[in-house]
Parts: sequence; C-alpha cells; structure tokens
Amino acid sequence: MPVGSSRVADKTNFQTRNLICVPIKVQNRILGVIQVLNKVGGKHFTDQDVKLLEAMTMPAGVAIENARMYKRLQKTV
Repeated sequence: MPVGSSRVADKTNFQTRNLICVPIKVQNRILGVIQVLNKVGGKHFTDQDVKLLEAMTMPAGVAIENARMYKRLQKTV
C-alpha cells in the first residue's frame, strides 16, 4: 500500500509535478514553510520564482509574529 503523499495523490487524483518550499523566518527563527505546487503550463520553477516566493515570505513572517505578539499582549491585559 502506498504511504505518505502518494496515498493522498491516489485518493485525490492530484499529481505533484514540481514544487518550491521556502521557510517563513523572522530574525533567523523559522515560523513555518510556504509551499507552491505545479507551475502553470507544466513548466519548471526558476530561480526567479524562488526569489519571488522568498520576497513574499518576509512580510508574511512579520505579520505572523505581530499577530502572535498581539495575542500574547491581549492575554496580559
């Protein structure tokens, strides 16, 4: 029996052809990972695609950290 993501692919009939994973970081701490699957048109992802995704994760990391700080602040008030 298939394991992991291949089991999901079999059930959903979704095929992963290519992907990019980039860490979401704030001050060298990893908060999470953003993943993009299957570039449109069946093409391969480029270094430019990776750079764009990295640029998008910077403000996302700050927003996540701000939301966490706000939640902690609310608990203390």
